[in-house]
Amino acid sequence: MIKKVYMVDVEANSRQNGIGTYLRTLIPILRWIGREVTLISLNSGVGAFTSGRRMGCVDYRFPTADYNACAEAYCESLSQNIVDSDDSAFWVNYTPCLTLVKELKRRFPKSRIISTVHDQGWTKSLLGKSELLRSILVDGRQPDIVSQHTFDFVRNYGAEERQLYEHCDAVVALSESAYATFVDIYGVDRSKVHMIHNCIDDVKSRRNVALCRKLRDKYGMGADEKMVLYAGRPVRVKGFEALLRAFAMLRSERSDVRLVVAGRLSDVARAEWLLRPMAPWTTCLGLIPHEEVKEWYGIADVGVLPSFTEQCSFSGLEMMANRLLVVASDGHCVRDMFVDGRNAVVAHIPDDPLDDDAYAAELCRALRQAIDMKPRKASKLLAEATRRVKTQYSPASFAAGYSQLLDSL
Repeated sequence: MIKKVYMVDVEANSRQNGIGTYLRTLIPILRWIGREVTLISLNSGVGAFTSGRRMGCVDYRFPTADYNACAEAYCESLSQNIVDSDDSAFWVNYTPCLTLVKELKRRFPKSRIISTVHDQGWTKSLLGKSELLRSILVDGRQPDIVSQHTFDFVRNYGAEERQLYEHCDAVVALSESAYATFVDIYGVDRSKVHMIHNCIDDVKSRRNVALCRKLRDKYGMGADEKMVLYAGRPVRVKGFEALLRAFAMLRSERSDVRLVVAGRLSDVARAEWLLRPMAPWTTCLGLIPHEEVKEWYGIADVGVLPSFTEQCSFSGLEMMANRLLVVASDGHCVRDMFVDGRNAVVAHIPDDPLDDDAYAAELCRALRQAIDMKPRKASKLLAEATRRVKTQYSPASFAAGYSQLLDSL
């Protein structure tokens, strides 16, 4: 049984992304189930190794550097502060980290290694198409739509990922599709892989109509505007470019729709050529505090999650928890969270994920369907979404999964 957890966090990356949300959710749960948690913060911005406190935990902080290149020095510092024992585990949340994991295994041979996989190297390059990954890693074949550069990258990165999983004592998959990928494509032993969904605890029983009107006034939004909210990294692999194309199509049909984007403006700028013609009916909020994002969940009519790939999207969970009608893709792992006609309107990604026009047209159809949906039908979808976040995405389920994982090691 694992009693002491040393949580490895690349702090500069996780401050404003899903991994940071995951850690802020997981660490209190681990402490609640009786585990002692210590943070190991890489790329934390300090000038030299130091210690402090963060998230209620002792925090060993390292300066910004290539943590794989510095793995030996980092582990030397850690060995002076951490006693190796068979009831301890180091928990990594970023890849590539093979060199770091190997050094942790060498310096702390009694301790276990756990890896939660929030993303994989192939997902961006292959836009979430696991069948292409199977062709490359299992069959050794280069699909016709995959370039030589992408083929070589995915094959080499996949080999490194396989080594990483071999060195880990447990691997956490955040969804059913991710679990299948680890077992069926990467060949990870089933006994190592633990499928545990992310969770959310602030679930609304109904939408506050009066507050919605008040917030729309606050932000200068028209009462009759149909508002579509995108919350996340506005980049291609998250379906952002396809969404802009789809929204341009939708806007050509009707003038009462507005797209609101909550995400880093530097990422938005990469799609400027698509965004510029849409500026009059698009609101870009930038990277805003989470409490403000929650206000926008209460204002919007539809939330959109057009990603080619996720693992277990916190944005998707928050949309469901805030009773926001969702338009989602059927991308890798997204399809595990959302089922068409059950808890969302689903847009199908074409077999060729590079067919931008086909996917944009499908997204436009799904957005139109959601915006025009009859209240009775929408209520059924929202009720099912609420049921799911209260059961399979609940803190109780989350805690039970991690308690079982730590008890098994």
